[in-house]
Amino acid sequence: MVDCKPVQTPMAMTKDSDSGSPNTDHWIMVKRILRYLQATLIMGYTFADPPLALSNFLECRLGGSGTDRRSTGGYAIFLGPNLIFGHLQDKRVEMAKISIAIVCVAATAWLMASGAMAQVSEWDNGTASAYGGSAGRESFGGACGYGNLLKQWYGLETAVVSTALFNDGITCGACYEIRCYNNSQWCAPGSITVTATGYCWPFVPIPGVHAGRCYPPRKHFDLPDPTFDKLVKDDHAGFIPLQFRRVPCVKNGGIMFEMKGDPDFIQVLVYNVGGGGEVVGVSVKGPDTFWPMDREWGAIWKSNQRLVGHSLSFQVFTSDGKMVQCDNVAPATWSFGQYFEGSSSNGDERGGSLS
Repeated sequence: MVDCKPVQTPMAMTKDSDSGSPNTDHWIMVKRILRYLQATLIMGYTFADPPLALSNFLECRLGGSGTDRRSTGGYAIFLGPNLIFGHLQDKRVEMAKISIAIVCVAATAWLMASGAMAQVSEWDNGTASAYGGSAGRESFGGACGYGNLLKQWYGLETAVVSTALFNDGITCGACYEIRCYNNSQWCAPGSITVTATGYCWPFVPIPGVHAGRCYPPRKHFDLPDPTFDKLVKDDHAGFIPLQFRRVPCVKNGGIMFEMKGDPDFIQVLVYNVGGGGEVVGVSVKGPDTFWPMDREWGAIWKSNQRLVGHSLSFQVFTSDGKMVQCDNVAPATWSFGQYFEGSSSNGDERGGSLS
């Protein structure tokens, strides 16, 4: 007993609460960590090139502590060649913490993979057609909730997309690079970038009447006439094979917030979002703290918080795993029908009324 360590009295005789399987408190901790990861993916480690396989290395030593003869252990978790988590401690709490660490690292890998959607993806095959006249006004409005696309800075470089791409409105705001493909008669060289701003209704195909261009599983882009004409040599082309891929959105100005609804049911149209383009979450802060909003439909988000008469801040979460916080975007005197431009940090917010 040469190396025995004195213990302070009274000594706890109960079983350590951290040993064994993770409990509810551990999973609450995991959720907090995941929320932190979701908001800070643009910070932290720089990862080496893929493949990013998840590996765990564990070592345990019976009675390995020289001070109290407790068993010791250590572990290291790698994502590909990158060491992202490691620990050395006595073995009582090790298994619970290893379980939490593996969950967190797996979630990080998933968030990184989902964030990769905002990077350039592989080319996929689809189809495209044109609609409306040369002014493109038929593209205004639609299932995403946008209004006048010219005043909302989207222009006519937009598309209404089929069910296979719309994803119940989550795709609203996503950007695609598209090009005419495999048709020398109609295809013009080059590609263009469009933003998904609406939903192409999936009419059932009727032989001899129409082909059901947006009917599942077809991946279809319905384009304003002036946009479609950029893809073809001859404006007599009506239906063309297409290749497309997701690309990051490049937008001018800040994220836009248009106030809708009524005092009991606040609605906010969020648009002109760069990066991932797709908005997967919005939180609003009035007098106290940030509250998550619910997607009403398309790009419109709702809240039943009492927010009239308070300045408003927003957090916008996008499909590339990033969060932009726009502080004090709307002053306390805001009213329904107004819109405001937010920035993440420099406080350069501007507002007005859409006509």
